[in-house]
Amino acid sequence: MRRSRFAGPQVGKSAYPVKQARDLLWMLGRLYPEKSFELSTSITSECRWPIEEHDLNEILGNLLDNAGKWSAKCIELSLERCHNSAKIILTDDGPGVTKDEMENLGQRGLRLDEQTPGHGLGLAIVREIVTRYAGSISFSARSMGGLKVLIEIAVQETDKSCTDRN
Repeated sequence: MRRSRFAGPQVGKSAYPVKQARDLLWMLGRLYPEKSFELSTSITSECRWPIEEHDLNEILGNLLDNAGKWSAKCIELSLERCHNSAKIILTDDGPGVTKDEMENLGQRGLRLDEQTPGHGLGLAIVREIVTRYAGSISFSARSMGGLKVLIEIAVQETDKSCTDRN
């Protein structure tokens, strides 16, 4: 892996989360044509987050690919900016995971289903990157089934392009 490429916060590096999310949603929609990938956000397309572009692509790409594999039909990605926090919320309508399995999600090499293609590294990579940005990641069950992933990363309140459109 290109460990040096996701070395965590770097001065002057930033990403445009809405643009990157749209690009990845388009690509994964082609990879999983039977699934519906949706984006909801109140931030503008000019909003920048102090996350290296490659790191944000790794986070979003791994989360969306997992959701594409496991969802029944629908995946929703939400990007939010609240005060000093950037939030990534991903939900799917798949089978979900048990409470015991949820506690182990993101451990390197852990695969909950050996029948599904993959190496068990995606969520471990996401967890590692989020940790390098002093962020948090949590997993929970959706009330209607499926999985919800919440990532929060601290950001400065200086970027006025991230104000809500409302």
